[in-house]
Amino acid sequence: MTHEGLVEIIESYNAGSLPRFSATRSLTPEVVVARVWKNEPTGGLVDSRSQKYYFVLADGFCVAVVYDMHDYGYPGGELHWLVLEGHRKRGYLHRALQSTIFPHMFQDDRKIQFATAKEPDAIRYAERQGFQRCQDQTCAPHGSVRLELEPTKAMLGVDVRGQNKRMSRTEIEEMKRRLRQAASLVVSVSETLELNTGIDKLFLDEVAGDLESARERLWLDYEDHVDLMS
Repeated sequence: MTHEGLVEIIESYNAGSLPRFSATRSLTPEVVVARVWKNEPTGGLVDSRSQKYYFVLADGFCVAVVYDMHDYGYPGGELHWLVLEGHRKRGYLHRALQSTIFPHMFQDDRKIQFATAKEPDAIRYAERQGFQRCQDQTCAPHGSVRLELEPTKAMLGVDVRGQNKRMSRTEIEEMKRRLRQAASLVVSVSETLELNTGIDKLFLDEVAGDLESARERLWLDYEDHVDLMS
């Protein structure tokens, strides 16, 4: 993720214009975790995965972001972070990392977290957050330093759950639409296979049926989390 890309996602958050396919959860008044899909998931290797961000807030305004790449490629992934100019050296990111972001990251059972830094100031900052230089630097890009962070007892001792929020009828209907679309795609695959091979792929029909059942139950299962006035 480039510097410009991180600035852009911060600006999108502050403008209330995150991509249509995104979801956020307030972990604390100062930290919001988000899953963002740049485009509607279609099953492609790129658009099927969300990007995970932690937005660091000051009085409701995002001043920093942490991009967590744990889901991309290998355990521990990579972390990329950025603090907006004019908001640096105020401790916003440090406090958010130590009190909320690191504890929340390690709740998914990851055993280690990696980061890569090049500039001396960036390396020192990562080390102040608890990162240590990896003994094996062969994976580090030329001129950069590979760092690793293992969870401390303090991090593992913090249970970060966040705050539930009510969803709108529109959001629920959109999710029902997606499930209906997914079921239709599965049926089309099943029927195509049957016509071409003569083999009835019953298990695919069952998958489609499960998706339809999930769609029908969506309202019942999440009724308590829906804002009926929206």
